[in-house]
Amino acid sequence: MAHIGLKPSLEVKLDFDINKSLRNISDSENKKRILQSYIDSNNFAEHYDYDLLLQTNNSLIAGFEYLFEGKKVMMQEINPVTIYYSNAVMSNYLIESYKNILLEKNMKGIISSHAFGNFFQLAFNCIINLQTCLETFLNNILNENEYKFYNKNNKKIRGSILEKIETALPEILNKTFKNDYEPQFIFIKNLISIRNEMIHLKPDKQETNSKYKVPYRKILDFQFDKTVEAVKTFINYHQKDLIEECNCGRDFHFDITGKE
Repeated sequence: MAHIGLKPSLEVKLDFDINKSLRNISDSENKKRILQSYIDSNNFAEHYDYDLLLQTNNSLIAGFEYLFEGKKVMMQEINPVTIYYSNAVMSNYLIESYKNILLEKNMKGIISSHAFGNFFQLAFNCIINLQTCLETFLNNILNENEYKFYNKNNKKIRGSILEKIETALPEILNKTFKNDYEPQFIFIKNLISIRNEMIHLKPDKQETNSKYKVPYRKILDFQFDKTVEAVKTFINYHQKDLIEECNCGRDFHFDITGKE
């Protein structure tokens, strides 16, 4: 899979020439004072109760300012879902190659440690970014729809990621991923399970020198390519074409070792 196109968190497509439209609008004196105050100060647009939109050739996109050396730098706000997913794809690119090196070559000492690290560093990155991608996507939809979880005593609680997937999204969007894409749903459930195990990793309580062998074996068996595709299917099922390959024609990926 080629690298993923990063998309703004908000984009308003325009079917008219905005420059031509703005040409006929005159600013009031009050608006001019506010604009000059904004330019001269270190305050951001939200301090004036405004949002910042950046203009492209045919759209307006969400933006924000960052103070750098006393000056405001304008930045477009990229949808973090696309960033996390892109990170996962770039991590996944060489996972299989490093797994083969780890399993097939007879290595000793520090070389063996490097082979182990090369695989598991990218594996951890891929799994954690995929899960974070899912959670960010879910939280955005739930927040936009002001969805809340309650227990049987009508007390507000924090829903788990599976509750968000299996309960909240079907109620909000009137469709159920689990029913329409059952094989992909299984990959997502496995992703959530192994990510939770990694984040809350505890040494084996048994009397053994190998404290993490069980989760390491699970990660070696983990189906990265199919899970990456399952997450893409899940997101695009709920928000059409949010995850797409970049059309620049170039390929990017994370590498641990560089040139050998």
